[in-house]
Amino acid sequence: MRLFIKIFFFVGITGTFLSCDLIRRKPELATSDRQTVARVNNIYLYKDELEGIASSDASKEDSITRITAYVNSWIRKQLMMQEAGQKIKINDVEVERKVLDYRYSLIGYEYLNYYI
Repeated sequence: MRLFIKIFFFVGITGTFLSCDLIRRKPELATSDRQTVARVNNIYLYKDELEGIASSDASKEDSITRITAYVNSWIRKQLMMQEAGQKIKINDVEVERKVLDYRYSLIGYEYLNYYI
């Protein structure tokens, strides 16, 4: 159980790193046609990136609550990433290796759960 908590924490941190890069890697989509939902310095969250956050069968209030929570979480992650980038040196190769290792661990975990 303790290993699972460590893995869950690692995924959260890794997901934060990856989500920032995925959003930044969309320069071809960064046109004036896109509606900005949130901005942290020079990083933007666009309305089209919120698709799938709220299910179509949810009430309007539930959808608004879920999207608001996602946007607030995105803002906190961006702020944390920017502060971390200023305070520590990130070795991208090492992060990618850890992500790959964790991916294999997750697949193995899901495979074992399938049989249990």
